Amino acid sequence: MMQQHEFENGLSDYLRGDLLPEQQRQMEGYIEQHPETLEVIAGLQEILPLAERVRQDLPAAELLEQANAGLLARLEREQPIPKEPRRWPGWLRPAYLSASAALLAVIAAGLLWRETRSVALAGVAEKMMQLQSFRVEGWVLNEKGVRTPYRQWLKVPGFIRAEVGEGAEQRIVVSDGTWKWIQLPGGAVYQEAVPPREARTIQEIGSRLHLNDMVAQRIEENAHQFHREDLGEIVRFTIWYSASLGSGPSDQQLQVEVDRESRLPRRIVFSWRQGEEWQVLSELNYGEYNADFPAAMFQVDSQAAPVPQELLETLWYERSISPLFALFPVSPMPADGLEVLFGPFEARGKGSSGMSQVALGGIAYCDFHHYPLKEIVKVLTGLPAETADEVLGQQGVTLKVNYLEKLPWPKIMARMGPILGVRAELVQHQATRTRVTFVQDGRDFPVKTRWWGGGSLHVSTQDSVSRYTFEGAKLTDLIFNLFFNSRHTGFNPDLDTLVFRWDGPPEQNPFAREVDLEWTSSGAWEENYPPLQERFGVHLERIAEPYTYAVLVLTPHADLREDPPALQVGGAVLDAFPNPGNPAVEIPYILDREAQARVRVFNALGQVVRTLDLGEKPAGSYSAYWNAQDEQGQPVASGRYLYRLEVDGLPTPARKLSIAR
Repeated sequence: MMQQHEFENGLSDYLRGDLLPEQQRQMEGYIEQHPETLEVIAGLQEILPLAERVRQDLPAAELLEQANAGLLARLEREQPIPKEPRRWPGWLRPAYLSASAALLAVIAAGLLWRETRSVALAGVAEKMMQLQSFRVEGWVLNEKGVRTPYRQWLKVPGFIRAEVGEGAEQRIVVSDGTWKWIQLPGGAVYQEAVPPREARTIQEIGSRLHLNDMVAQRIEENAHQFHREDLGEIVRFTIWYSASLGSGPSDQQLQVEVDRESRLPRRIVFSWRQGEEWQVLSELNYGEYNADFPAAMFQVDSQAAPVPQELLETLWYERSISPLFALFPVSPMPADGLEVLFGPFEARGKGSSGMSQVALGGIAYCDFHHYPLKEIVKVLTGLPAETADEVLGQQGVTLKVNYLEKLPWPKIMARMGPILGVRAELVQHQATRTRVTFVQDGRDFPVKTRWWGGGSLHVSTQDSVSRYTFEGAKLTDLIFNLFFNSRHTGFNPDLDTLVFRWDGPPEQNPFAREVDLEWTSSGAWEENYPPLQERFGVHLERIAEPYTYAVLVLTPHADLREDPPALQVGGAVLDAFPNPGNPAVEIPYILDREAQARVRVFNALGQVVRTLDLGEKPAGSYSAYWNAQDEQGQPVASGRYLYRLEVDGLPTPARKLSIAR
């Protein structure tokens, strides 16, 4: 239950749409329970336009004068003291001006102060998602450790032009989001289709930033994951990403320098931790926002041939370039294109299952925990996998692997097959798939009614009745959620495709408009489709077409299995954090089976400094905590230490950590 002071503190952010969905629902629940707050909200309608005018360079003195005049006029309209006794909620103060006006004054001041002084990363992300075009220019660190010039132009929805290197060594990549053309030094031009799963838009850059800001809010801007610095005209956000599967901070750091006035990035620096040092991998300057880039910039004149088989791996970087390279244009190269960092461990006991995958600079980083083997193969190769032995296909495996996104599947399986104990054969299947296309008939339709906040989508089901609530949601998101939360759609997600077709100018795309919809039904598509037709002029077309698709058929081959030592142990220890630590260190670890767990810490001479007996635990992910003290409870000296996990007395490979006092 939300408290009164929490409502007061969060109201301005609520009206701005800067709250997380759960916080927003709490605020709306409080308003429903306290209808007297509607008086305050109504008063804020008079204040928000003043705050908005800050963006139009209204002088601060004039702004504050208008704000004061508006507030005084409101106070004069209110009765100083009610003639009849009035029951005020406990948090309202019955004084010579009503508490609603007093609170209004405080919130108004906060809104104006925030508009003139504060820059939130969520606001930066929102502006990025509204851009039509922009350019980045700077340098990236190539695989040889040499700074290489890098330039990229981006235009909605997914047009890009990237220039890597300079002079006679320059390579050019152009894409319209569906096809990609690569021009090499010497003039040779190759082309390839962009797989739908790899298609990206420039709006996703803002989405990445917005996600980071949401994470930062959830952890209340914990200093080791999110930091903000006010540097005059510039506001610098430093983001230390969370590691996969929630195992602590990762080795990735992003610095975003934002212009205070425009609230758009000026410079973004991407760094990677190498041991105890941070190495800058890219430094890009942003500019030319919403510039009218000529169409010829995103075209290639030469005749293009398909990328030859022998160049598929050589051109992995050029083939990986997407709009997201404006944030992460490069990443450390794994050895031989694929590197298994730990595992695999077979799941012999009960435990949670999950996976995470992120692509940075053409490198995919995957963590799997108790994940089905055939699903791991699907993620790594991009091809569906089948097994005649269902037990084999559903076998849970824990594994951490980094690899080139564009590494051909035969090379991936040549490396992973012996590790996973399977062979893979590519088989062609024939089927009929349906292209489900949504079109809009051109009619006008009502947009969102709320004048504050961002979009929200909520689907709940109780007693076989589904309730859909969409407020300020993009029409595409509304349709997508309504469709995939409905029964009887006849849609096969493994074969069929979903398309939103609009042939007009991007800025007039009706599917990008923000709309509202409240709808209650049994959850069947035949009930959910009519409101889309009647309210928004949306129609659905289905086209059946023959389809040939490839499947990797996996067969077990025990003789191929390479059992790494860790597989026999049944667990692994992950990177400690913070590292260096002071005064305490968290040591994440994974158990693949029920076992007695123990963590030992050693000094540089190999002597045991501390033993942490963790007891018997079921399979799963855990953390041990070391307070940087020895067995006698005395603080250890600054320096480097080793730590390792022991599972039923069997040691896993040791890792390094440092203590800095």
